[in-house]
Amino acid sequence: MDDPGIDTASTADASRSRWGRTTVGSHHLSALWLAVPIGVVVAVVVAVVVVDTGSIGTPAGVGQLAMAFAFGWAAAGLAWVLTVDRNTLDGAPRDPERSIESVWHDRAASGAFTDVLLVTGTAATVVSLTGFDMPASVALASVLVVAMGSFGLRYLVLRRRG
Repeated sequence: MDDPGIDTASTADASRSRWGRTTVGSHHLSALWLAVPIGVVVAVVVAVVVVDTGSIGTPAGVGQLAMAFAFGWAAAGLAWVLTVDRNTLDGAPRDPERSIESVWHDRAASGAFTDVLLVTGTAATVVSLTGFDMPASVALASVLVVAMGSFGLRYLVLRRRG
């Protein structure tokens, strides 16, 4: 039970930040303080491996620096995604599974799956009856186009209906 003397709204807001927080042991710290060093270490390891395997033709030091700089941002971003507690992010919804966008996504995906079954079933019937020959790569690419197109159109329609 909440204590009427404690303002829980301001307490909850104090624990939220733009970049989020993470817990290491019993310490709560900014997720960036953990993500950036992890990203640097991963980037240096990748850079050393890439240069030592001969994948880059430049001098070793230059190649390692370039590779570490190029890969460091992505590695730090991935480390942040893996370490941040999303409940500590400013503006993050408490229950994203119940957002209207997730409802639109679920409905569009369900409808697109039905469309894919209908189109591929009809196409399989036509192909078997007519003896039409098609390379497997074209058939699979067609299924992918139908799935993505159906999902995209259904999602846009649901979003417009709002």
